[in-house]
Amino acid sequence: ENIFNAVNSISRNLRPGQYLTADDFWFIGSMALDVTTDSFEAEVLKASNEVPVLVDFWAEWCGPCRMLGPVLDRVEQEYRGRFKLVKVNTDHNQPVAARYRISGIPAVKLFSHGQVQA
Repeated sequence: ENIFNAVNSISRNLRPGQYLTADDFWFIGSMALDVTTDSFEAEVLKASNEVPVLVDFWAEWCGPCRMLGPVLDRVEQEYRGRFKLVKVNTDHNQPVAARYRISGIPAVKLFSHGQVQA
Protein backbone atom coordinates (compact mmCIF):
# COMPACT_ATOMS: atom_id res chain seq x y z
CA GLU A 1 0.00 0.00 0.00
CA ASN A 2 1.26 3.45 -0.87
CA ILE A 3 2.26 5.41 2.25
CA PHE A 4 0.27 8.46 1.15
CA ASN A 5 -2.88 6.34 0.79
CA ALA A 6 -2.32 4.93 4.27
CA VAL A 7 -1.92 8.39 5.83
CA ASN A 8 -4.95 9.69 3.97
CA SER A 9 -6.99 6.73 5.16
CA ILE A 10 -5.99 7.33 8.77
CA SER A 11 -6.49 11.09 8.65
CA ARG A 12 -9.98 10.86 7.11
CA ASN A 13 -11.22 9.29 10.34
CA LEU A 14 -9.98 12.11 12.58
CA ARG A 15 -12.46 14.28 14.44
CA PRO A 16 -11.95 18.07 14.70
CA GLY A 17 -9.16 18.77 17.18
CA GLN A 18 -7.81 15.20 16.91
CA TYR A 19 -4.27 14.77 15.58
CA LEU A 20 -2.18 11.94 14.25
CA THR A 21 0.32 10.48 16.72
CA ALA A 22 3.46 8.41 16.32
CA ASP A 23 1.36 5.28 16.91
CA ASP A 24 -0.53 6.04 13.70
CA PHE A 25 2.70 5.59 11.76
CA TRP A 26 3.72 2.14 13.02
CA PHE A 27 4.18 0.97 9.44
CA ILE A 28 6.85 3.55 8.58
CA GLY A 29 10.53 2.86 8.98
CA SER A 30 10.52 -0.90 9.05
CA MET A 31 13.48 -2.39 7.27
CA ALA A 32 11.82 -5.80 7.29
CA LEU A 33 11.01 -7.31 3.94
CA ASP A 34 7.38 -8.29 3.36
CA VAL A 35 7.48 -11.92 2.29
CA THR A 36 4.69 -13.69 0.41
CA THR A 37 3.83 -17.31 -0.13
CA ASP A 38 5.59 -17.04 -3.51
CA SER A 39 8.78 -15.45 -2.16
CA PHE A 40 9.05 -17.40 1.13
CA GLU A 41 11.34 -20.12 -0.21
CA ALA A 42 13.89 -17.66 -1.63
CA GLU A 43 13.69 -14.96 1.03
CA VAL A 44 13.53 -17.23 4.08
CA LEU A 45 14.48 -20.85 3.42
CA LYS A 46 17.34 -20.26 0.96
CA ALA A 47 18.46 -17.00 2.58
CA SER A 48 18.72 -18.74 5.96
CA ASN A 49 21.67 -20.74 4.58
CA GLU A 50 23.67 -17.49 4.60
CA VAL A 51 22.31 -15.70 7.68
CA PRO A 52 19.59 -16.55 10.24
CA VAL A 53 16.17 -15.23 9.22
CA LEU A 54 13.69 -14.05 11.85
CA VAL A 55 10.12 -14.29 10.56
CA ASP A 56 7.44 -12.10 12.13
CA PHE A 57 4.00 -13.55 11.41
CA TRP A 58 1.48 -10.73 11.77
CA ALA A 59 -1.73 -9.12 10.48
CA GLU A 60 -2.82 -5.51 10.09
CA TRP A 61 -5.72 -5.85 12.55
CA CYS A 62 -3.53 -7.36 15.31
CA GLY A 63 -2.78 -4.78 18.01
CA PRO A 64 -0.04 -6.83 19.72
CA CYS A 65 1.58 -7.36 16.31
CA ARG A 66 1.69 -3.61 15.79
CA MET A 67 3.41 -3.23 19.17
CA LEU A 68 5.93 -6.02 18.53
CA GLY A 69 6.87 -4.86 15.01
CA PRO A 70 8.80 -1.73 16.07
CA VAL A 71 10.62 -3.71 18.78
CA LEU A 72 11.80 -6.25 16.21
CA ASP A 73 12.81 -3.41 13.90
CA ARG A 74 14.97 -1.88 16.66
CA VAL A 75 16.59 -5.25 17.40
CA GLU A 76 17.34 -5.69 13.70
CA GLN A 77 18.92 -2.23 13.53
CA GLU A 78 21.03 -2.95 16.61
CA TYR A 79 22.23 -6.30 15.22
CA ARG A 80 22.34 -5.19 11.58
CA GLY A 81 23.77 -7.86 9.33
CA ARG A 82 23.75 -10.62 11.94
CA PHE A 83 20.25 -11.72 10.97
CA LYS A 84 17.56 -10.85 8.44
CA LEU A 85 14.09 -9.74 9.56
CA VAL A 86 11.09 -10.50 7.36
CA LYS A 87 7.35 -10.14 7.91
CA VAL A 88 4.61 -12.47 6.73
CA ASN A 89 1.07 -11.14 6.73
CA THR A 90 -0.91 -14.22 7.75
CA ASP A 91 -4.15 -12.90 6.28
CA HIS A 92 -2.58 -12.61 2.82
CA ASN A 93 -0.28 -15.64 3.04
CA GLN A 94 -2.32 -18.35 4.74
CA PRO A 95 -0.45 -21.29 3.14
CA VAL A 96 2.80 -20.20 4.81
CA ALA A 97 1.08 -19.68 8.16
CA ALA A 98 -0.54 -23.11 7.92
CA ARG A 99 2.73 -24.80 6.91
CA TYR A 100 4.41 -23.51 10.09
CA ARG A 101 1.33 -24.11 12.26
CA ILE A 102 0.76 -20.47 13.11
CA SER A 103 -2.48 -20.54 15.08
CA GLY A 104 -2.11 -17.23 16.91
CA ILE A 105 -0.33 -13.98 16.24
CA PRO A 106 2.01 -12.36 16.80
CA ALA A 107 4.30 -15.30 16.25
CA VAL A 108 8.03 -15.19 15.58
CA LYS A 109 10.16 -18.04 14.23
CA LEU A 110 13.88 -18.16 13.60
CA PHE A 111 15.10 -20.05 10.52
CA SER A 112 18.61 -21.32 9.92
CA HIS A 113 19.70 -23.63 7.12
CA GLY A 114 16.11 -23.87 5.89
CA GLN A 115 14.74 -25.14 9.20
CA VAL A 116 12.87 -23.58 12.11
CA GLN A 117 15.30 -23.30 15.01
CA ALA A 118 13.14 -21.45 17.52
